[in-house]
Amino acid sequence: MLSKSLVSASSLRQDDINGVSLVRQNDPDSSDSSSSSESETVDSADSPLRSNKLKLSQLAHSLQLKLERLLAKQSKLAERSKSVTKNIKHTSRQLMELTSVLLDNTVDRSPQNKLSYSNNPATATTTSASYIMQDNYRPISSPQVAKRTVPFAEEDNRGKFKLAKSDDSLPPVVSIERQAVKNSPVSSTRNRQDVMRRSSESTRRYAADLPIASFPSMDIYSLRQMKTEVCFRKKPRSILFSNSRDNRNASLANLMLTTSLDGDLQFWDARSRRTIKQLEKSILFDTWIDDLCWLNDQTLALIPSHKTKTNSTVELIHLRSVSQDNVEGETQRLLDEPHENSISAIAPVESGNDRCSFVTGGSDKSVYLWGLPSLDAENKFVTKKPYRLNIKHTSAVYSLCFNDFHNVLYSGGCDEKFCIYDMATSSVEKEMRLGQRVSHIMPFKTNPNISLITLTQRSEQFLIYDHRTSVNDGIQLRFGQPEEETLSRYVKPDIHDNGYMICCGSQSTYKVNFWDTRYVGVDKSISFHMDTGASSRIVRSCFVPQQNVVVTCSSTRNLSWLDYDVQHNQIVKSL
Repeated sequence: MLSKSLVSASSLRQDDINGVSLVRQNDPDSSDSSSSSESETVDSADSPLRSNKLKLSQLAHSLQLKLERLLAKQSKLAERSKSVTKNIKHTSRQLMELTSVLLDNTVDRSPQNKLSYSNNPATATTTSASYIMQDNYRPISSPQVAKRTVPFAEEDNRGKFKLAKSDDSLPPVVSIERQAVKNSPVSSTRNRQDVMRRSSESTRRYAADLPIASFPSMDIYSLRQMKTEVCFRKKPRSILFSNSRDNRNASLANLMLTTSLDGDLQFWDARSRRTIKQLEKSILFDTWIDDLCWLNDQTLALIPSHKTKTNSTVELIHLRSVSQDNVEGETQRLLDEPHENSISAIAPVESGNDRCSFVTGGSDKSVYLWGLPSLDAENKFVTKKPYRLNIKHTSAVYSLCFNDFHNVLYSGGCDEKFCIYDMATSSVEKEMRLGQRVSHIMPFKTNPNISLITLTQRSEQFLIYDHRTSVNDGIQLRFGQPEEETLSRYVKPDIHDNGYMICCGSQSTYKVNFWDTRYVGVDKSISFHMDTGASSRIVRSCFVPQQNVVVTCSSTRNLSWLDYDVQHNQIVKSL
């Protein structure tokens, strides 16, 4: 009995074991539990790796934030560096002004040592221009002769003009050597001393400048007589008077030139108010003359408009003889064409009978310096390759003006910039953004320290800039005329020889407006105006030298001569 029980018990125990094993084999939950236990074992092994990845991600994020903070800090430091650089330049200018004053107080004032501003334009220009040509003009290639040299057309019995026979013999090529000026400490010291002498001279000569916007009275010009007639076939473009003041040649001193969109160039006698010569379009360009200037008393430089079919270059006119009835001379087209597009501005730099130089600005944003050493007394020029000045405009250059006294070049254009380029250091001394296109920059004949800037806007179109001061960026006065639309860049003002009266035609009316810059209310309204007899806007208005006359031209092809009487120091209660 005992053995059977043992056997049955063992068999039962075995069956129970087998049953359990069978249940385990057939139960799916058992396999899941085993796999979950295995995965828990793997997860416990991977947890350090996951934590390391999380730490690395957090570290990368913190480094990215740090990099952003460093970049922001760098940007702030760069802005601060620019501000510090600007302050350094400003302080340097103030130091120069203070040094000029100190030098003025310590210089010997004896007659033999006293410096004085020369009123002789020829003498002053020759000295300054010689300095400029040595320091800045860099000849690159051999001299080039002109493309053509053509005598003026002769007038036949019917009043028309025909080309004279051209002289095929070109002037011989002459090699002109210039001694380079080394940038040695001695020359640099001399340059600084020269600048100091100019600044001291400027302070002494103009210690009692004409006041600006501070007089309770002003001069008034009252119209006495007016003569208006149609003198152009198309719209006029410009008026230019002779810069000669040689009393021995009154005909040259009274010479006046006008241009129009028909391409002709007219020579007038401003005293008798009649035309004495007309150069047809065929002699000059295939389009009209866009601008012109005097290089010396008897040499003109002209540039074509942007509508020319050929590349833009400069045309010279050499006047050989000027009388009350005729003008004789020769034309000369220069070979160089440095501008990629059209030439938009021209201004003289050096004026002399033996050599000249001038600058041109173009629609390609560039400014070039041209040198013209003459071959002989007949002023038949050869050219050196034009040198591009380091003036960085971002749009077309509209106006150029060389200040001989301070040896700087003013430039302005469509990018609203007014740049001051130092010819001695070949660098931009100052750059300002005036908020509107700069159409004209003109010097005051009575004071080389100030200039008149014209902007193409609807009000306050005129600015008086003083080169000696940095207060308000040198802008001493803003004034102008209210217009319904922006002032055209072809409407140009003029400055009287007295140094304080300015005139300009209106964009929307048919009158010439005047401003006495001494008057206390000049910045508030127009001082007075004159009727012109025209029926459209006045393109140009100019004071006739040595006469109480204003000449104007309108877009309706009229030329008007306005004779006036001067009433000095009139008290004006209301305008």
